[in-house]
Amino acid sequence: MGNIKFVKDVKAIEKEYGATLFSMGFTFLLDVGRISLDNAKYVQEICKEVQERVAQNSILSADYQCEIIRCAAELAKFSNLELIRYFNHNFKFGK
Repeated sequence: MGNIKFVKDVKAIEKEYGATLFSMGFTFLLDVGRISLDNAKYVQEICKEVQERVAQNSILSADYQCEIIRCAAELAKFSNLELIRYFNHNFKFGK
C-alpha cells in the first residue's frame, strides 16, 4: 500500500479529525485546485511563471510542465467524485 510512513501519517490525520472531517478536508483540497484551475487567465499566469523559472537543464522542460498544468485544468472540469471513481477503476499509475 505504498510508503508505510505516508500511510501511517495520513491515517493519523484521519484519526485526529474523524472520518467525516477527513473526507471533507480531502474534498476541499481537491476543490481548491479545481477552483484555481477553472480560471484560464490564472492557468496562463502559472505557465508564464514556469517558463520564467524553469532551468534549461531541468528534467521536465517548462513546456512539459505547462502541459501538465493544462491537463489538470481540463480535469478540473469534472467533479471530485467523478475523478476519484475514474482513478480508482480505470487508471493504473506507471503504465
